[in-house]
Amino acid sequence: MIWVASLLLACATPQGLPCYTITVKREQVVLFYSGPGDLGKYEATETRAQGADGSFAVVSSFSSVGFQGQVRREQREFYDAQSGYRYWLAPSTKTWVRFKPHIPVFPLRPSRSDNNCRPLAMTRDESYSSTGTQQIQGWQTKGWRSAMPNGGSIEVWNAPGLDCTTLRSRTIHRNALRFPELTETVEPVKVESGEPDRSWFVVPEGYKEDDDPRHFGFGRRR
Repeated sequence: MIWVASLLLACATPQGLPCYTITVKREQVVLFYSGPGDLGKYEATETRAQGADGSFAVVSSFSSVGFQGQVRREQREFYDAQSGYRYWLAPSTKTWVRFKPHIPVFPLRPSRSDNNCRPLAMTRDESYSSTGTQQIQGWQTKGWRSAMPNGGSIEVWNAPGLDCTTLRSRTIHRNALRFPELTETVEPVKVESGEPDRSWFVVPEGYKEDDDPRHFGFGRRR
């Protein structure tokens, strides 16, 4: 792992976070999780890129099959550390909107208080136990598991060399009869260290600025 450490040190953000481009595939099967009509299968491919200047991008391609038929959509967002703006893009309409966040934008991640990459507990009753280590896409990961009601569970594998980014996870929610109402898995497709392609952090040609940010779920800019 010496070559990995030297490569990461060669490309890091001003906060000391490693540069990377990571693509994962997310699959979710829902069986009456929130009611009788909640039934379907959801798939998504998500790419996250983090640059040396602190810029960060997320691109998601999503599809679902359920009672409402088949739905496909894509969404893209990025934070430009040079300008301090956060951008939201709608590929379906080729429009974009930007705003300056009130607080610095950094990707969410588990706690880095040590090299074990222990996940942050979402509730007071939640506790994680170690499941050992595992090599994923050439990276060593630390595994953690948390038990949920009725035999459900959350399992994650986080990579210390990638600032504890989650490379693999599995979540199972079960009802009172222990029936799996929701199952979600995340598997890595591609993991690259080093400076990402700068195209992740720019608005593509042919896109137009939307003059009403409310179309993206935001209030009007002041």
